[in-house]
Amino acid sequence: MLPRVPMALPTLLVALLCGVTQTEASKLFTDEAEFLIAPVPSAEWSVQETETRPKFAEVDYLPNGQTSDDWDRLVTVQTWRDPGFRYDALAETMKEQVEATQPCKSTAMQKLADRKVSGYDAALYALSCPENKTTGKGEYTLILQIQGRDAVYGVQRSWRGAAFEPGAIPVPHDEGEEWLAWFDRIQLCDNRLAGKSCGDALGKATATARKR
Repeated sequence: MLPRVPMALPTLLVALLCGVTQTEASKLFTDEAEFLIAPVPSAEWSVQETETRPKFAEVDYLPNGQTSDDWDRLVTVQTWRDPGFRYDALAETMKEQVEATQPCKSTAMQKLADRKVSGYDAALYALSCPENKTTGKGEYTLILQIQGRDAVYGVQRSWRGAAFEPGAIPVPHDEGEEWLAWFDRIQLCDNRLAGKSCGDALGKATATARKR
């Protein structure tokens, strides 16, 4: 798991959609103008951990039965609500945090592509730890960093398993393709801007959240 960057950031603006149809909200944070919608991989995943503090928030999802200490797949959604942050600089900060907190061999961060998410600047990165010197396991994470108007958003999908060679991609090909398709479904919405309100998705999320 990537470490939480120890920075202050106000509330998380994330509606997370889950369930088989991926149209029901499992967690909805605030009614503020800008919010991220990130689909949970399937109904077999659930919230395991959340954290909020001034200017920062995080939600972790894991497959049912796995824990934050013992997992092989992980989804993490983070929000840094600070106008001074930039999505590209934050990615490098994450690499530095991993190197400082995890005894990895040959930690590497690679920018895979520049992207747009709902018209906002974004980039996809790969962060790899081929072998953790303590656990003997390897970790591989794809990170989508998004530059919103109010915040920087980071969405991560992580794999953990046997150690692998530096430069290798340990995620099976078919699973990797599913990851990329999943990233394509992420939306950044803003109720202040015409055409960016994601009204239908927010309405479904809000209605479901109010039933819980």
